[in-house]
Amino acid sequence: MEFTHEQMSEIISSITNGQEGLQGLVKMGMESLMKSERDIHNEQTNDVSNGFRDRRVCHNGKMFEIKVPRSRENHFYPMLLGVLKDQEAEVQRLVCSLYVIEEIISDIYTRANVRNYFLNHKWTRRTPRIGKNGNGVIDEI
Repeated sequence: MEFTHEQMSEIISSITNGQEGLQGLVKMGMESLMKSERDIHNEQTNDVSNGFRDRRVCHNGKMFEIKVPRSRENHFYPMLLGVLKDQEAEVQRLVCSLYVIEEIISDIYTRANVRNYFLNHKWTRRTPRIGKNGNGVIDEI
């Protein structure tokens, strides 16, 4: 089935303006990619499609509930899930690192010390300027 550019734009617009918004469009794209990958896998290995399984994935800070296609022989694992799994593992490592750093810093510096440090540096101070009415009163920017 062939669609014109206008028809595709209208379909995408109706999806993104729907209840799930852009997240729904991303979900549909992910599921479509995995289904196409499974079709290629089935052709190359003489395997047969065997429905879908539900999976929760996190991408760009949002949780997605997607349907992952599977094959009868259970040898199909979508590349997209591998990429998402690597991202999730990297985020977990980053969060753990930040937590450790926060624990170390909190033993040395209190929140008040850190706040005062940033407030007293000239690159964080606001520059005063003359008021708009020209009365010579100094306003903070």
